[in-house]
Amino acid sequence: MSKRQKTWRLIVSGSLLAAVAMVGLTVFQVERNQEMRPKTEEYALLEDEANNTDTQDEHFGGNSTATIDEVPHHTIVDDEEEEIPESAQTSSKDVTAQIESEEDNVQPEKEEDLLTEDVSGTTIIEPELNFTEDTMLEWPVSGSVLMDYSMDHTVYFSTLDVYKYNPSVILSAQVGEPVEAAAHGKIVKIENTVETGMTVTADLGNGYQVVYGQLENVLVEENDIVTAGTVLGYVGEPSRFYTKEGSNLYFAMTKDGESIDPILYLP
Repeated sequence: MSKRQKTWRLIVSGSLLAAVAMVGLTVFQVERNQEMRPKTEEYALLEDEANNTDTQDEHFGGNSTATIDEVPHHTIVDDEEEEIPESAQTSSKDVTAQIESEEDNVQPEKEEDLLTEDVSGTTIIEPELNFTEDTMLEWPVSGSVLMDYSMDHTVYFSTLDVYKYNPSVILSAQVGEPVEAAAHGKIVKIENTVETGMTVTADLGNGYQVVYGQLENVLVEENDIVTAGTVLGYVGEPSRFYTKEGSNLYFAMTKDGESIDPILYLP
């Protein structure tokens, strides 16, 4: 082969190699562009989304991280301020006036509706104390009458060996026998006297009171409300004024502070 032919052959081979290299480079560039395109679009979407988030933050004020889905729908009404109906607009003066009006309309409690608490803390309604001359008492003990009521003439007291007025009835009773309330009433006094020993006084209402004397182991306290039949205590040993008469219940009754005969109110 001549030198000239070798030269042309080299030139042709070089041209072919260059052409092949150009084709390969073109194919590689096309594939590279296809790989980069989706990433570029993804970056564009992310950038748009970030811009939208910034816009929302500016709309709601500050650097809030809440999305539109997390914000209550009623807070945005076409960029217009939501109008509050006049009926829903209440001033503090209106509220104060309404409260004062309700307080003025509160009815005072009736006296008969007042509640009290007994010693156990249980709420009870006090019964009305309304004893009249037509009301009947119950016998406080079951014994017989040892001495009658007598304020119009004197009677003889065996222990004292003297005649004197008797403002009560003396009822025979055994020591330890229960003494029951003769009527509904309120305990107003508990005292220990020389003549009648442990003595309990109950207010029956309308000026009427009853007195129970010669007691022991009293079960009630002052201001207690009792009903007829309530055990007040028990019959005790007689005081030195009644030793010869024996154990008994001293039972007296008054109207507006004046002695009256309890027998008139007993069945």
